[in-house]
Amino acid sequence: MYQEDIADAFDGLDRALPWWRGLDPVRGRALAEMAFNMGLGDHDHGLLSFQHTLLCMESGQWGAAAEGMRSSKWHRQVGDRDERLAT
Repeated sequence: MYQEDIADAFDGLDRALPWWRGLDPVRGRALAEMAFNMGLGDHDHGLLSFQHTLLCMESGQWGAAAEGMRSSKWHRQVGDRDERLAT
């Protein structure tokens, strides 16, 4: 089941954010972990609700992307785990 869930997260990222495959391995895994944990969702829920953060990631603005992650409700819910992904 776990492997299927990971494959689903990767497939969702491929469909919604095709640029994610061009990220370096560490950033790609961080984005995949976010998709796995929150679900892909839409503009109101899940990973796709991080619209500004995702735009920053796509354009290589890593500091702004990390700040977007740190200022989210998700960050308050996952605490230290988010800090590892945001750095």
